[in-house]
Amino acid sequence: MADKSFLENFEDIDFQNISLVDLVLLEDKVNSLSGLEDKDLLKIEAIKEKIAQKYGEFKHSPDIPDLRFTVHEIRTGYKPEDFESWNMVRPVREDNGWSGNNGWKIHLDVVPNRNHPLTKEISDFLLNLDIDHKIAHGGKNGKGMTIYIGSYADTVRLSKEIQNRFGDRLPVPPVYTNQVHQETSLEAAIYGRFVPGAGASYPRTNIGIGLLGTNQMIEEILHTRSTLNKEQRSEWAVQMAYNHHKLYAKLLGSYYYGDDINAFEEKFFGNRLPPKGSEKRSQMDANAEIFENDLKTNDPKTYASIQNLNKGYIAVDFSKLPAKKQNTEILNSKINDKRTTTMADRIYTKEDLEKYLDNQEKYLF
Repeated sequence: MADKSFLENFEDIDFQNISLVDLVLLEDKVNSLSGLEDKDLLKIEAIKEKIAQKYGEFKHSPDIPDLRFTVHEIRTGYKPEDFESWNMVRPVREDNGWSGNNGWKIHLDVVPNRNHPLTKEISDFLLNLDIDHKIAHGGKNGKGMTIYIGSYADTVRLSKEIQNRFGDRLPVPPVYTNQVHQETSLEAAIYGRFVPGAGASYPRTNIGIGLLGTNQMIEEILHTRSTLNKEQRSEWAVQMAYNHHKLYAKLLGSYYYGDDINAFEEKFFGNRLPPKGSEKRSQMDANAEIFENDLKTNDPKTYASIQNLNKGYIAVDFSKLPAKKQNTEILNSKINDKRTTTMADRIYTKEDLEKYLDNQEKYLF
């Protein structure tokens, strides 16, 4: 059983001056504890809150350019190292002109180095399916691996396969990672978002629906946001996301939302949308129609690019899936890190965002 004596004097932990290395070690020590009494559980929750707050401070430190990548390096010894699959094999799924930036992609919080055993195992798994991906290389703060998939149905299927095959070793991204702020969780350890073409999705909503816009439009969006109070900003942001959602749904259909648009809206918008048929929802639909007509009239090139986003798409060939490993094989292939990644990062949830970290202005809501 792990030593829990430090809990007796946990109030004396100097969180003000604690180093990142010591914070990571403390987090691992906390997560190694089990079989605790209720009084100890209360102490653990207090420590976790302090840890989360301190990670929030480190995230904005100019001395730590990428917090999550640095944490991975502290734990495993692997430095970030760029890798792009298309430098290794020809991207056969792009033979018909489709681009990996046209549609859904997902992010994994793996160690951002292909020499790490788990990272390499997942990369090889993706190469076998002809799925383009990159490791590190522009991914930041938790986006150790970016996987370019395309359709929503293929994205959901692949996410389930990855979770089922590697989920016992994949860390769930903690609250300070970028994907938790920018995307929607498709599986416990997997976050994803929709990209309407290369370079066309900034700023973005924090539910993973990319927005269209030129630099001038982006400046107008951010200016408008800055003039609204919190309640107005929330309603305006939901409408902005809904405008784009309705546009993509109309022009791309199931490529964008899968087999069930109602289930899709429930997952990505939750209770942010008023009930269908209500006066408020009707007004939102009317606003979305105005948005579409304005785009079609004033920016026909962008409108046409969305219409053609899935042109030439080659679906993932899941018949190439390798046989699943037996449990004994999985246990025998555990990674020899400085600590196991099984549960150590499963501390914070998306609901912790407002409690622990400041809102980031570049995301709409």
